[in-house]
Amino acid sequence: MNNHQKSNVEQQLYENQKEFDNNNALLRNKESPNKNLSYKYFPQNDYSESKLQSPTTEIKQTQLENQLNLSYLKNNVNEQLKQTYTEDNKQNKTPKKKTDIEPIKYERKGYIRQIKQDENRRLKVFKHLKDLYNNTSGLRNVEEQYKNYVREIEDKAALDKNYSLNLKNKKIVGEVCNAYIQVRGDGNCFYTAFGFQFLYHLLFSYSDQEFTEFIYRIQNLKMRFRISYIKQQIDDQSIEKDLFEEFIYILEELRQIETENRFMKLKEEFAKWQINQNGDGFLYCLQTLFFRNLSYHFLEQSDLKDVVLDKENLLIWEEECNTNEVIIKLLAEQLKIHIKLLFLENEVILREYEQHNKNIIILLIKPGHYNIGWNLKQQ
Repeated sequence: MNNHQKSNVEQQLYENQKEFDNNNALLRNKESPNKNLSYKYFPQNDYSESKLQSPTTEIKQTQLENQLNLSYLKNNVNEQLKQTYTEDNKQNKTPKKKTDIEPIKYERKGYIRQIKQDENRRLKVFKHLKDLYNNTSGLRNVEEQYKNYVREIEDKAALDKNYSLNLKNKKIVGEVCNAYIQVRGDGNCFYTAFGFQFLYHLLFSYSDQEFTEFIYRIQNLKMRFRISYIKQQIDDQSIEKDLFEEFIYILEELRQIETENRFMKLKEEFAKWQINQNGDGFLYCLQTLFFRNLSYHFLEQSDLKDVVLDKENLLIWEEECNTNEVIIKLLAEQLKIHIKLLFLENEVILREYEQHNKNIIILLIKPGHYNIGWNLKQQ
């Protein structure tokens, strides 16, 4: 209610109170005519003697009517005040704070990380990987253009030229892949070609649930993470634990990257050959250690372990296993991967493993070296 409305109500109350008090004074004068009244709201000489001669019942009736009028007026004013207060409250009502509202229930989506960043662990891993590199790959002189462990994707024409394919073989290969990626030539080329493609599926094809299950599975395999190289070896389980955890940490880091940037980052990190304290060059080394030890673990658990006579080569850096197709078969079975193995000689031969699986790995092999078969989306 504004000031003007309040003033009107107060004036009306005043007038009614005045009338009510005057009538009461008349009644009192009638009952006690010799009293000298001095009442604030009553003018002494306003009424003649004749008016004071009215019957008592008439005066009482007038008094009752005035009481009713005053009561009505007060009720009416209170109602107006109530309405005004309600309207004022609506206008001036302070919005509820977020804490007053029922809290929003958020669902946790995506992958929940298992391994935290650890600077001490990273420095220890750096020390061992640096020593591994300096005593193996770092001893060889390699032209700058061939140092990266994986190179850029090349189209079908480059693939045909590199393998000197005739028309018949071009058709066979073209039904399998329309591009390829060259891999650095060393004794780890199989694990590079296989590992890069498997990590691609792990980071892109796998759902969050599948990724979680894979990490959980490898954490519970209780496999080693050891390797031998040039009269040295990593064969301490405390060191192996650091290497393994750093590998998972890197995978989880890559998984967090936005999808549109993830492949570029995967290829960039995988290709790096210089080992630095900031983690550069870790991915290639750690994934090679992982797949070598994983292959050895699967072989030891299978009925084929006695078939592979040189299985110890699996745990020697840059050494190849002469019966590598047994390893390919086991990896396809255990990791649920459809592997296409293309032998690119005078006559192209295609061998496939676990064809019912949706995720595909293409290995291009020419005696002594593996490359990656790739498929570019057709425009």
